[in-house]
Amino acid sequence: MKKRPFVPALLVLLCAAACDSPDDTSPDAGNAVEAGADVRDVALPDADAEGNADSGGNADAIDVASPDANDATKGTSDARDGSSDASDGDRAQPDGEGGEVDGDSGPLDGDAGLSDSDGPPLSCDSTHERLALTVTVPGGGIQRCADLVIDGGPATVHQLLSGVVRASSSDAGSSSSSVTIDTCVGDGCAAQLFVIRVDTPTPFTIPVGAYVEAEYWMAMSHECTQLLRISNLAEWNGQTNPVSTVNKTYLVASDGSSDPNAKMVTTGIGVSPKRLDCPADDASCGTPMPVGAYAFEFSASGSASLTVTMGQSLAWTGNGQNFVVRNHRSYQSGLCDDDWNWAFSIVGQ
Repeated sequence: MKKRPFVPALLVLLCAAACDSPDDTSPDAGNAVEAGADVRDVALPDADAEGNADSGGNADAIDVASPDANDATKGTSDARDGSSDASDGDRAQPDGEGGEVDGDSGPLDGDAGLSDSDGPPLSCDSTHERLALTVTVPGGGIQRCADLVIDGGPATVHQLLSGVVRASSSDAGSSSSSVTIDTCVGDGCAAQLFVIRVDTPTPFTIPVGAYVEAEYWMAMSHECTQLLRISNLAEWNGQTNPVSTVNKTYLVASDGSSDPNAKMVTTGIGVSPKRLDCPADDASCGTPMPVGAYAFEFSASGSASLTVTMGQSLAWTGNGQNFVVRNHRSYQSGLCDDDWNWAFSIVGQ
């Protein structure tokens, strides 16, 4: 029998191998293309999210509808806020920097939460700053909430006095400010010194030698309510004020009440709580106002009003006078008897 040549068979095998090669590599190539598509598909949402975050410099830094996204972009938001502070002065410094004064007398320029048509959105963040008032009366007695005894009802102290300022100081390190007022009218009486000390994040001093009227009010029930007002007097005891004859307000401080005008002589400055559009627990135990976070609106006749959220110190002009106003806290938690979480200070410049 004649043998068949083996070369054609070998060629057939080689051709088959060469022809099968594209089929074998096609899935790999397809996977490479698909992988590239997957990379683009992942990158596009990220780029879009980043773009939204960057353009979100105009959006709320605290967006209650998407807290996760805000947590992710908080670092860049804070960085933008810092540069905004340096460039346009439209924002108070962060709380950690001591509540520095924003030079703009208008509302905030907007990274945060009053989500309505009344103005820019304001912050929903809560703060818990407290004010503490201690008065040392002539003879050395002490008046403060801790010493008030509740006996069948709230214990209260209300004092209205006038005199000359003998001393005034402020210690930023201890967050304490004080003023000493001598009520002796100069008819042979010994000095009658009232030393009023306020522990507050907002320091103040009163010009020594000025004639002033001071009024304070304390009430102790389940919590302490404290109010203090110090105003300039054009004259006292028939004598002209040697420092200033302008009727003006040096200080209004309130802890536990959103309306000091209801308890003390009015200064012409209105303070109104404004509820913010923030998440809130609807549960309530008899609080006089709806549960939630609030801002304070400071107003005066003929002056532009200013809305201040918790933890902010802002410059404001009212009644023709410059002030620094601070919102120490303003919220209703819904807990029983929690009707005292209001505190602010107004310091005349």
